[in-house]
Amino acid sequence: KAADWLEKAFAKNALHAFEYTGPETLTARARSLYALALQGREVSAAFNTLYAQRTSLSPWAVAYLLQAAHVLNVSPNIRQSLAQILRNSLVYTPTTVYFTSARMPWLHSSDVLVTAQALEALLASRESFPQAAQAVSWLLSQRNAQGRWGSTAENAAVWSALSTYMQTQEGQTPDFTARVNVAQLPEVTEQFQGRSVEEKTVTWPFETVYSQGEMARVALSKTGVGTLYYTLTQTYVPAAYTSPVNAGFEISRRLTAQDGTEVQTLQAGHRYYVTLTVTTAAPHHFVVVEDFVPAGVEAVNTALATEAAVGPESPLGADSPFGRMARYEGRVAAFADYVPAGTHTFTYMITAVTDGTFSYPSAWASLMYEPATFGRTATSKLSIQP
Repeated sequence: KAADWLEKAFAKNALHAFEYTGPETLTARARSLYALALQGREVSAAFNTLYAQRTSLSPWAVAYLLQAAHVLNVSPNIRQSLAQILRNSLVYTPTTVYFTSARMPWLHSSDVLVTAQALEALLASRESFPQAAQAVSWLLSQRNAQGRWGSTAENAAVWSALSTYMQTQEGQTPDFTARVNVAQLPEVTEQFQGRSVEEKTVTWPFETVYSQGEMARVALSKTGVGTLYYTLTQTYVPAAYTSPVNAGFEISRRLTAQDGTEVQTLQAGHRYYVTLTVTTAAPHHFVVVEDFVPAGVEAVNTALATEAAVGPESPLGADSPFGRMARYEGRVAAFADYVPAGTHTFTYMITAVTDGTFSYPSAWASLMYEPATFGRTATSKLSIQP
């Protein structure tokens, strides 16, 4: 009965209870087309009509249309064309990929829904998608503090996509040998058999890896069935960072006097505000911002009764996503469970204690559990006058 009603409404291009935008209407029709195709209804003419508009469809609509194309068994050229449109709309982060779409409030759209649908469409239709594992990583990173996604629709879409990923990418029980070759060091081999979350870790000293020069070659390979997942990290502490980095976050620092005037040099015994501005093009969960306080300066805890009168009422800001701030020996940190795309700030107070010229360490913004997504300022100098 539901399919009968949907078929009649689809054929009549029925009016909606709410005023859909053009992208919403096309996305709803693509979704209805896929549902009717699953029920074996004749929708070839409607498919051709939507396919003719493929370049103007949202990625969400293209994903539904690709799934319908797979069910209808249309020509490989058409499926490949739709798959290429989807792949062209990928958004890249330092370690993951995801799909995004124009906001469609009546369809309750979100990047999680679009990414899950696109991932499932590409995998179920057996189209090439080398970034599938990176899309899965992005979806998993979008879980909230309770370990789930933002709505029932998101949870259902993600679990369906993960199930398809498991069937298409992890259908065979792993049984392989992994090999790692780093520079001129002896080859490392490890066996992986059966389904397990066990990790094998190998560590090489920094000076050994780069003993032959400033670059070192790393090669990973495997023989056997199954997928090899790996993480390659490098830990080092340079004397200074000469330039800022935006690897997912852009961060800047601004010093102002209590009257709001921006300053470059501080006066010993005076107090100042430090404002950190963080910009991100994509939303993120579990973000930490850290500012390392230079020598000659102390962070002021305005939460103390003796300090509250001189600090801002809400150093994080009423609309700031950073809900918690902590002051440690030598650094100040702010934490957020969720940071939407856009520009955000938080402010804290310092006291200039000792005169002199001091190294001012970089300020950092990063994902707590995926530190490869980060941003930092350059190291600078801070002058404090007597």
